[in-house]
Amino acid sequence: MRFLSSAVLLLSLLPLTSCKNLPKLGFGSKSIGGESDKERAKRESAETAFLAECKKLGAGDSTVKGLDGWLFSGAELKRLGTTPEVGSTNFSSAVSAVSEYRRQLKEIGVDLVFAIVPPKALVFPDKLSKDAKVPVKKGTPAALDSYFTTASEALKKKGVKVVYLTEDFLSQRLGKAGSLYVKGSAYPTPHAASVIAQAIAKEAGLSSGSAGFIAKEAAIQGGIDLGGKAEKLPARQIFRPDGTTAIPLGDTGLPVLLIADESVRQWRTENASLPEQLSFELQRPLGLLTSANARNSQRQKLMSLGTTGKNPFSSTKLVVWICQATELSSSDWAIIPLKLNFKMADPTIRTN
Repeated sequence: MRFLSSAVLLLSLLPLTSCKNLPKLGFGSKSIGGESDKERAKRESAETAFLAECKKLGAGDSTVKGLDGWLFSGAELKRLGTTPEVGSTNFSSAVSAVSEYRRQLKEIGVDLVFAIVPPKALVFPDKLSKDAKVPVKKGTPAALDSYFTTASEALKKKGVKVVYLTEDFLSQRLGKAGSLYVKGSAYPTPHAASVIAQAIAKEAGLSSGSAGFIAKEAAIQGGIDLGGKAEKLPARQIFRPDGTTAIPLGDTGLPVLLIADESVRQWRTENASLPEQLSFELQRPLGLLTSANARNSQRQKLMSLGTTGKNPFSSTKLVVWICQATELSSSDWAIIPLKLNFKMADPTIRTN
């Protein structure tokens, strides 16, 4: 396929496949199971009310005080409140970008695991506002995530290994091991990082490596709550075999490459970040590429490296791509090739 001009033009011209005909699976992760019509109707109504409340509370982009001292990001609530329809351009561009990248990686013998992390408000919707009217059964709120569930199922149908974490997060949100989100911030806790890492490792299906990383249980400070009390969080801290506190995280050139937004670096100074948890689960050091979001920047960097003659996937067997669920509703997803091929004598750019 030929394209004129630069890589920037290339990215703007590559077509996006429409997903308009994807079946609508209903509202929430549990709608795929044995849900009665009455239960489904109740949850559909609850999701509509919840998203409207998110839109209202997030209008100012400022921190929102919820119930029982829980705080929520206004920007996150705004993104949830403006979630588009299934089958929209936003939906189809996200599904196309991820599934096409998986196809390209498979062609060079690299596997992909795509993990979708739910935002705090979807895990604790009952702590947002009395007006949200969230159904709660045996302490667990309804899954109000139809758009993201459907995106997950669409990716699976295209062959992508998806780790969709909403149901796991809802069932474990306030377990004996501690909360999955910090009460006073939008960050997942160290315990959530270990839950995510375990789910990814299970889906990856790799045999255990030989790095010898070890884990130690500890309690760390997660911040100050509204009452001025320091929030203590249980954490699984990861160490190198010699007991030192830093697990080296490479850029590229390692068998496992993790691409994600910068939030995965949270708890790095406490030796309990998500990359460290995943290193422990796989018993392998990781390559790591992060940016402000997980949509395009990391893939663009990898494309640039490949185009210069270097092969960033020369030793890679697995790419783990971690994405915040709300990013799947963004409009700026791009299909990005692994590299661009061209010669100085023939500057026409060709996709890999």
